[in-house]
Amino acid sequence: MWQTTPKKEGEEPQVIELPKKAEISKKEVKQLNQIFTPLSEVAARRKLKIGIYGDTETGKSHFCLTCPEPIYFIDTEFGVAPLRKKFANKKIYVLECFVENPETLKVDPIRSLDMMDEAIDSLKDVNEGTIAIDSGTDIWDWLEEYMKSRVSAQMRELQQFDWGIANKRYKEMMMRLLSRDTVFVITAQPKELYIGAQRSGIYAPSWQKKTPFWVDIILHLQKFPPATHLQKTRYMATITKCRAERMYDKQIEDISYDKLYEAVKPYL
Repeated sequence: MWQTTPKKEGEEPQVIELPKKAEISKKEVKQLNQIFTPLSEVAARRKLKIGIYGDTETGKSHFCLTCPEPIYFIDTEFGVAPLRKKFANKKIYVLECFVENPETLKVDPIRSLDMMDEAIDSLKDVNEGTIAIDSGTDIWDWLEEYMKSRVSAQMRELQQFDWGIANKRYKEMMMRLLSRDTVFVITAQPKELYIGAQRSGIYAPSWQKKTPFWVDIILHLQKFPPATHLQKTRYMATITKCRAERMYDKQIEDISYDKLYEAVKPYL
């Protein structure tokens, strides 16, 4: 209610009905509580999502196998089998995701991607352990080949590829895996960045460009050969991204999941 001041002497003040503030009923509040989850509960069940990249023999596959079991390992590089003895007591399930074209003896990108989709379908009810993809570089390469196969040579000269289709398929694959209540790891090979036509000496992961936005932590794995015969090869992991805390350039030697978790645990 609101009363206005009379404009003339003797006039009655006008009474104006103000709109009432909208109220949320108890039923509506209950419905909202059923839709939204307290952050503490979300954080308790959500596991780390990790991206790692590095040159050959820097320990990418090894890191994946140090993660919590059971481990569901999608292998595009045939690199996990040689590590079986080192992790003989862990529950590790492997899909070697690679289909060869019998005519060209090269990878068949379409059938390999279909196998990837089938693997993701089979993981839809998995909510413990780890899901690992080794590597995201291969999957993105397959998607590029898939897009090229859809466009004739003549059309390539007339227009750019519709990369939106490839980006959408890649994102759908990743989101279906990231949504699981498991640790998630995706690896990548490194690629050198160029400044114009000049090599920069700076390396970045070779995966779909949006991938860094979807993971919590990115590790750059490197191998440093010994300078003398008295030294040993050093394996170093550098944290280049961490959502929980600004830990840029923090290094961890002989990285494993447990070592990484201990480093970020205070901030989780």
